[in-house]
Amino acid sequence: MGIRASFRIVTPEAFAACQADPAAELPRDGERFDIGKTWFNFHHIFRGEAGPLRFVIAGDVAEKPLEGNLILEESQGEDEGDCAHFGYVSPVAVKAIAEELKKFPRWKMVDRLRREQPMWVQHKDGRDRFCDAFDELNRAYATAAKLGAALQIVIC
Repeated sequence: MGIRASFRIVTPEAFAACQADPAAELPRDGERFDIGKTWFNFHHIFRGEAGPLRFVIAGDVAEKPLEGNLILEESQGEDEGDCAHFGYVSPVAVKAIAEELKKFPRWKMVDRLRREQPMWVQHKDGRDRFCDAFDELNRAYATAAKLGAALQIVIC
């Protein structure tokens, strides 16, 4: 099955309440966006970017960094991660990321994926899967930015 990622809209009020009290219960009715297993490839592309795009997958608010929760590097021991990441993208970061994603068209993402690992997008099925997931990622950020909302990220 593999590790998958999803994003959920969190209202500004719910995000503020959660920041004030980490034990606060978040409403579960926010719109959900699923990018499946492509999160890893997108994280690989964006984590080295300057500016807000480096937070597009991991979020800018998390108890531990993504790499501390998931075993992503060969140098990590098997006991370092629990194979789950839970984080947030704050409303301010959502807006900044949404603006930056507007400047990052699909063809550019496919080109970056091709340069990183040609087999990821070698066949039409792979290109379609990544393009659909990238569109979903853009929808998540555009929707949250329009609402002034945060995004909750769950990778497991």
